[in-house]
Amino acid sequence: MKQFDKTRFVQYARYDLVLNQSFYRNLAIVTAAICVGLAVLGFLLRWRSVSMIQGLDDFPFTDAYTVTITTAFISIVVGTMSLVFAGCIHHPLRSKQSRISVLTLPATNAEKFLWHTLLVIVGGAIVCFGSVLLADGVNALLSLLVGFPTDQIYSITAEHLRYYTLSMNWGPFYELELMRNDPIGREVLNYVIASAFASAIWGVSAYAFGNAVKYRYNIIWTVLALQVLNFALTVLTVICSISFGEAFMKWVETTSVEWTREDGIMAYRTFFITIISLTLATSALMWWGNWKLYKKAQITSKLNR
Repeated sequence: MKQFDKTRFVQYARYDLVLNQSFYRNLAIVTAAICVGLAVLGFLLRWRSVSMIQGLDDFPFTDAYTVTITTAFISIVVGTMSLVFAGCIHHPLRSKQSRISVLTLPATNAEKFLWHTLLVIVGGAIVCFGSVLLADGVNALLSLLVGFPTDQIYSITAEHLRYYTLSMNWGPFYELELMRNDPIGREVLNYVIASAFASAIWGVSAYAFGNAVKYRYNIIWTVLALQVLNFALTVLTVICSISFGEAFMKWVETTSVEWTREDGIMAYRTFFITIISLTLATSALMWWGNWKLYKKAQITSKLNR
């Protein structure tokens, strides 16, 4: 049997959507409801603030209509839900009966694995972005109904995208003179943003891998495992930093080589490139492990009964 057949792939996708439609629908509803709820709450707070400051000539804030804080919370929710979606990649294997149904279907592991990967990554991204658009629409409608000036009804979607763009307008760094005008500062900012994207990919990979190891309550176990890993890496980083710092100072004292600005630039480039490379490499390794575990999925095992 061919490892991948388009017709068989589509048939399995339809089967999965029908069988698990209530679960997928509920995830989408929860995501949209939280985003819209935050948008409404943010609107009510802005409306209250505007009504309180009307007529004050010395109001200290330049713009009471901004949606920056609201968007920040919505972005956090969207980022969290993307991890939840990844942690549900193997949801159809959650119970013994469902594993029997899925594993005996006339579809290859490659077709099933690809479908669930696309579902949680592409489908999850669509749901999250759609929730942001819905929250933006609700905020704009409420703002118009209460009479906010049209030129001060800001877009939550545009603000949200600004958090995820590689432009120099990203986040609070834009306000820093160094980051905005200095070429080295701009390069540092680009590395910081690249590191953030690599970390996001790593997080999605980790939660997906956690679901490959354990099919039920996997998100809780993944969170606990990541906390232990974070603690271990923090301790290791502190120890390595102290050891490296002492060794570096001894090297500086015993050598006549002067530490130049170019050396510093090369050092931070090496640091960021190493961190980004390790992050992406371990992400790829977790997806490889995910695929290997999926091919070995059984009706029951020590971790999944």
